[in-house]
Amino acid sequence: MELKIGASAGPNLADRVDQNPRQTETEVAQAFEQLFLGTVVNEVMNTVEDAAMGDGFQVQLWKSFMSDAIAKELAMRGDVGIARSVQSLLGAYDQKGRG
Repeated sequence: MELKIGASAGPNLADRVDQNPRQTETEVAQAFEQLFLGTVVNEVMNTVEDAAMGDGFQVQLWKSFMSDAIAKELAMRGDVGIARSVQSLLGAYDQKGRG
């Protein structure tokens, strides 16, 4: 499954929630995990001195792309578990709201 974040995520989220709330919870949880992991990996990448790889915008751009790719792969594998926790919390919140 391809994770999409932001405006490119597709049709109106409210309409999609009405159609299939469980699927939307899964997508939101996975997108959150990917975004969070991207931030974490990017911070780790920033600890590497730029001089070791060269200087400038190109290095920063490469680090950003690499961070996103690593985060996407980790989120798609589902080994980290953040998405499962978020999905569980969303489900509990939904149940509380209906109850």
